[in-house]
Amino acid sequence: MINLRLGQKEDGNAIGRLMWNEGFKIKGLIWDNIDRGWIIAERDGHIIGVIYVHIGNPIGRLEMLTVMKKLTHTTKARVSS
Repeated sequence: MINLRLGQKEDGNAIGRLMWNEGFKIKGLIWDNIDRGWIIAERDGHIIGVIYVHIGNPIGRLEMLTVMKKLTHTTKARVSS
């Protein structure tokens, strides 16, 4: 089962590792102090996907959708929807 939750400060380095491992490779980013805009998808206690949500009025946006490449297409669809 996939669980969604809001990211916490202590999730920052795990989010950074996931993004690095999946191709978002920008050296020097500091992930140890993230804000509350991250939504995390977990399975069996492991982060398998993330997205950043910018809440705005009248327009917000979604950024940085990242999921593990090794997931099945069905699981990727569940994480991304």
